[in-house]
Amino acid sequence: MIVLGVDILSGSINSKTEPKYSIAIFNGEKFIHRSEVTRFRLINLIKEIKPDMIACDNVFELFTKKNMWDFFSILPEKTKLIQVNGNLNEHEPLHVVARKNGIKISSKASSMEEAEACALLASKNVGYVVSPFEGGYYIIVSRARSLGRGGQSQDRYRRKVHNMVALTVKEIEEKLKERGISYKLRAVKADSGLARGSFSVNCSREKLVGIKKKKGPDVQVKILPKQKKKLSFTPLSRKGKIVIAGIDPGTTTAIAILDIRGRLLEVTSSKELSLSNALTFLMKYKRVLIVASDVTPAPKFIEKISSSLNSILYTPPEPLSIAEKVSLVNERFSKEVYSNAHERDAIAAAIKAYRKYKDSINEINKKIDDLKLHSRRDEVLLRVLKGEIIENIIHRKEEKKEKKDKKKKKIEKKPDKYKLIIKSLKEEIELLKKEREELIKKIEERDRKIEELERRIEEIKEEVYAKIKKEKEIKIRDEKIKNLSKKLIEEKTLREKIQEKLNELRRQKIIEFSDRLNIVRILPKFTRDEVNKLKKEFREGEIIYIEDSHGGGKSIAEELLSLKPKAIIADMEQMSHLARETLSNAIVIPTDRVNIRKIDNFAVIEKESLEKEIQRIEEEKLEEIILEYRTKRKERFSSGDLL
Repeated sequence: MIVLGVDILSGSINSKTEPKYSIAIFNGEKFIHRSEVTRFRLINLIKEIKPDMIACDNVFELFTKKNMWDFFSILPEKTKLIQVNGNLNEHEPLHVVARKNGIKISSKASSMEEAEACALLASKNVGYVVSPFEGGYYIIVSRARSLGRGGQSQDRYRRKVHNMVALTVKEIEEKLKERGISYKLRAVKADSGLARGSFSVNCSREKLVGIKKKKGPDVQVKILPKQKKKLSFTPLSRKGKIVIAGIDPGTTTAIAILDIRGRLLEVTSSKELSLSNALTFLMKYKRVLIVASDVTPAPKFIEKISSSLNSILYTPPEPLSIAEKVSLVNERFSKEVYSNAHERDAIAAAIKAYRKYKDSINEINKKIDDLKLHSRRDEVLLRVLKGEIIENIIHRKEEKKEKKDKKKKKIEKKPDKYKLIIKSLKEEIELLKKEREELIKKIEERDRKIEELERRIEEIKEEVYAKIKKEKEIKIRDEKIKNLSKKLIEEKTLREKIQEKLNELRRQKIIEFSDRLNIVRILPKFTRDEVNKLKKEFREGEIIYIEDSHGGGKSIAEELLSLKPKAIIADMEQMSHLARETLSNAIVIPTDRVNIRKIDNFAVIEKESLEKEIQRIEEEKLEEIILEYRTKRKERFSSGDLL
C-alpha cells in the first residue's frame, strides 16, 4: 500500500502564484520519500506513482471549488482522496486526531511533520474518503471525429461510421447483460445505424471490467463517473457493528444507536443537522438494520434515511407519550445517558424498535450460526426481518448461481447473429481503406504544421517580451537619472531653507549658530513614537541624526522618509535589513564620517563637512546609475536592438 501524505507549505490554491507542498510517501512500513514540490510536480507525481491514498487535513488546499472536477479527473482509477481529521462540517485539529491514534505531533508541527501524520493516519484507516461522484457511470459511444461535408465517398464513410457506432453499442449492451448489470440506454439514430449511444449504469468500476475506454479513427468510447452536486465524505472504515438507530428530527435532531443486543452505543444531538450529515454519521457502522421513529407516521426525514440505508423503518402503533418515553429510557438505562429531551426521544424510539424485533433477531442469529452464514449475517438479518424465509435466501442464492452458469454456457454456444453485418462492414472498409489512409496523412501533415506554427509563435512571444523588458529597464534608469539631476539642482533651495531655520532659532534665542554650522534634529531612538514627536517641529529639508538605530523596521523608515529630510546621519550597521533597504535611495551619512555636537534638543554639524559628504554620496549614486545605464546601452548595441 502506498500512501501520499500532503500538506501545503506556502502560498494558497486561490492565489495566482503556484503553491508549494510538503509530501511524504509511506509504503505501509516506513517513509520512502520526503520532499517539497510545486502543485504541478505534485499532480505529475500522483500520475506517476499511482498511490492507493492521498491523505491531507484539508482537501481545499489541493483544489478550489472551480477546478474540483479537473483535479478528480486526473486521479488514477484506484486512488482515494482522504481527509484525515473529519468531514466538511465536523473536523478536529490534526494534532488532536493524531494523538488519539498514537501519533505524537505538536500543535506547532512543521508542514513536513503534518504531511507525515496525514499519511500515517490514512494507513490506519482514519479519516473520510472524499468524492464528487455518485457511484455510477455513463458509458458514451460516439463518432471519433466530425464527418464534415463530402460527396458519395463521404456518404459511404458516414454510413460506415454510424454502423460501427451501432455495433459497438450492441457489443457493450451484450457485456452488460452478461454481467447482470441493469442499465438505461439513450440512442440517437442516424442512417442505418446510430450517431451516439449513452448507457447509464449504477455499479462499481470493477464490474465494468472488459468495457474499456478507447478512441479509434472512427469510434470512441468514454466511461465517465456520475457527478454529485457537492462533495461526499464517507468514513474510511466503518465500525463492525449491526445497529438500530432511533431518530428524533427537528430544529435540534438527535440520533441514538443501540446494538442488536439492546446496548446503548452512543447518542448525539445537533441543531439543523442535514440529511447528508446524518447519513455520514450512520454510515460509520457496518449496517443500520432498523431506523426507528417515536411517532406515527414517520417524518419524511426519517423515511429518507431508512430508504437511503436500505433499512427497516419502524414506527410505533401510536405516537409515544412523554411519560412512556421517560419510562422506557429510565427503566433500561438512566437519566444520565441523555442531555436533552430530543436525545431521550431518540433513545426511546430505538428501545421500542429493539423490543419489537428482539425475539426475531435472536432466532435469526441462532439459525445463522447453525447454517454457518456468519459472513452474510447483516444481509440475512435484514432480508428475514423484511419477511423472507432464511431457507429461501440460501436456495435463491444457489439458483442464481446455477442460472448464471447456464447463461454463460448459452452465450458461449450462441451463434454470431452479427456475422452478415460484420462481413458487409469489412467489405466497405476495404474499399475505403486507401481513402482513409490518405485522409490520416493529410491530418498528420496539418498537425505538424500547426505544431511548427505554435512553436514559432512562442519564440516570437519570448523575443517581444525580452525586448519590452529591456526598454522598460532603460526607461526606469533614465527616470532615476532625471530625478537625481533635479535633486542636485534643488540643493540651493534646500540650503536656503536650512538658513531660514537657523534664523528662526536665533529669534527664539535657543542658541546662536555661526554661518559655518548646520542645525541637526536629534531622533533619540528609531521608534514610531520618537518619529511622531519629531514631526511636530520638523521642516522639509532639515537634517536628522538617529542616536540609536536599533529596532526600526520598514514602516518606520518609510514614515521617516515622508518628512523629506535633506540627509540622515545614522549607524547603518545597527539598523535592520528592511530599514536599510527602505532608506537605500535616501542620503544616509555614517556617524563616523562627520563630527556632531549636541546642544540640548539640537545638534550642530560643520556645514562644509556635511555638504562634502552629501555631494560625495550623491556623486557615488549618480555614477552608479550612469555606469549601469551605460552597461545596458552597450548590451543593446551589441545585440543589435538599436540598429
